[in-house]
Amino acid sequence: MWQTVDRSGRLDRFADTWSGWTVEFWDDRYEEQVARCGDGLRVPPLNLSAAVDNVRQELGGRIFGCSRWDGPTSDALALAETLSRIAPGFAAPEDAVIAGMVRPSQQEWARFAAACDAIQAATAA
Repeated sequence: MWQTVDRSGRLDRFADTWSGWTVEFWDDRYEEQVARCGDGLRVPPLNLSAAVDNVRQELGGRIFGCSRWDGPTSDALALAETLSRIAPGFAAPEDAVIAGMVRPSQQEWARFAAACDAIQAATAA
C-alpha cells in the first residue's frame, strides 16, 4: 500500500485490517517507490517549472494570505488546545502561540523567490 498522506496514527489498526502485513516508512524516497512499481505505475514526467510555481503560490498564500485563524496559526492553536486537555499542567496561552508563528521578512521571501526563479531559469535552459 502506498499512501501519500501521513497515516502514522493509524498504525495500531493495520494489523487488524491486514493480518501479516508490515509497515515501512519510505519518507521521500519517491524515485525508489516508483521504480519498485515497475510497469504497474505510470507517472507523468516532472514539470519542475510548474512545480516551483505551485510551491511559490501555495506557500505564499499559506504564509501571507492567512488571517490569524487560518493556516498554520489555526493548526498551532488547535494543537496547543489538544495538548492542554491531555497534558496536565501544560498551558500555552493563545497570545504566546500566535506570537510564536514567525513569518519570513520581505528580504527572506525575496531570497526564496529568487531561488525559485533560478530553478526555473536552469530548467528552461
